[in-house]
Amino acid sequence: MILTDFIWDFDGMLFDSYPHITEAFMQAYKRLHKQDIDRQQCYDLFKDSFRAAYEFYQPSEACKLLFRAIESNTELQPPVLPYPGIPEVLKAVCEHGGRNYLNTHRDSIALVYLAQYDLLQYFTDAVTSELNGIAHKPAPDTNLYLLKKYNLDPQTTVMIGDRDVDIDSGASAGIKTCLFDEFGKLGHIVCDYRVTDTRDLAKTFGF
Repeated sequence: MILTDFIWDFDGMLFDSYPHITEAFMQAYKRLHKQDIDRQQCYDLFKDSFRAAYEFYQPSEACKLLFRAIESNTELQPPVLPYPGIPEVLKAVCEHGGRNYLNTHRDSIALVYLAQYDLLQYFTDAVTSELNGIAHKPAPDTNLYLLKKYNLDPQTTVMIGDRDVDIDSGASAGIKTCLFDEFGKLGHIVCDYRVTDTRDLAKTFGF
């Protein structure tokens, strides 16, 4: 089957952003709660979900706000970088007559990063947290919104992400799903396609 429309998650899928997120949270937590936290544990929790991290650390509202402010600094190290092979596969989609879309919980800072690496040019549309009235993943709402807006064929549309919420949102919308299982620990998640290396995406999709 030929896929024509590709709906992408941002964090941990298009961009390796969790080391940056981890550093920002550690700085904010240290500043406001006067406590060091374990970097690997913090990374693992945020990789699971922001909710999981917040439930574990119980940061104050002031800490959350400071964390967001620090994290939005595009100069903060380590940098937010596209995964290897991502620029190539986004370009290949367009060259083969397909279309790319963004479905992210992030705000418009995601678009800043895409533009920073000349990747925004490959996207037909981007749905960020600023689009009000649409439930976040794992709800299918954003995918259904894109399906309706662009008259997409569910049989040739795929949701691509690195977490169960991405796959659930795609499956619930009746579209194909592709999981980026970076560390090979998500075998329990049922999906149509699976990769452990983003450089394999082009081959997976037949480009």
